[in-house]
Amino acid sequence: MQVDTHIHSSYSRESPPHRCNPRLILRTARRVGLDGICISDHDTIDGYLTAKRIRRDDDPLVIPACEVSTSRGHLLAIGVEESWEKGVDPLDVVDLCREEGGIVAAPHPFYLSTISVSWLARDLELAVEVFNAMASILVYPNLAAEKLASKYGLPRTAGSDAHSYELVGLGRTVADADDEDDFISEVRRGRVEIRGSRPKLGYAVRFALNSLLSRLDRVISGRGT
Repeated sequence: MQVDTHIHSSYSRESPPHRCNPRLILRTARRVGLDGICISDHDTIDGYLTAKRIRRDDDPLVIPACEVSTSRGHLLAIGVEESWEKGVDPLDVVDLCREEGGIVAAPHPFYLSTISVSWLARDLELAVEVFNAMASILVYPNLAAEKLASKYGLPRTAGSDAHSYELVGLGRTVADADDEDDFISEVRRGRVEIRGSRPKLGYAVRFALNSLLSRLDRVISGRGT
């Protein structure tokens, strides 16, 4: 089972509807041979719910996920149908996900950003996103994430972090699983294969610049980071 565990839809900021709506994500995922997708929008599962509603029988499995903006950085909650308030305590995210049978991963843990959470992965024994296609332009973040997971024996995931349809499937977590529960169980046990490809350089550079400009604008205008 090949699953892209980190995809943003048009319900996330910086993901325009004409480039990353749930229907387009499903169509692309089917075309590139994915067996499952996690639409992990920021602090909401509305993208997941829409994809689940419109999914056809021959589309990949849609697994609930959310990239949570906790008070200490971003976490990727997988397997739990839950939206979150921005600024939530990361311990609350971890506790609820574990109670509900889901998993929590540290996405892009070494990316050059205030949202990196490498220390959370170690201290809370989270899964580690060891391949993030958008972070792969710098090479170092994914190598450091793999080293962290190996050093502490932590589970591993891979995802595209797609904010546009053409990136869907560039990061894949591969497990011997037939459904959502089996997949999460295999990830938790560390029995996965990681596959990934870099996005085209031009796209990655433009996205990084746009993200930086957007962050600077929010800081200057007093709307936070």
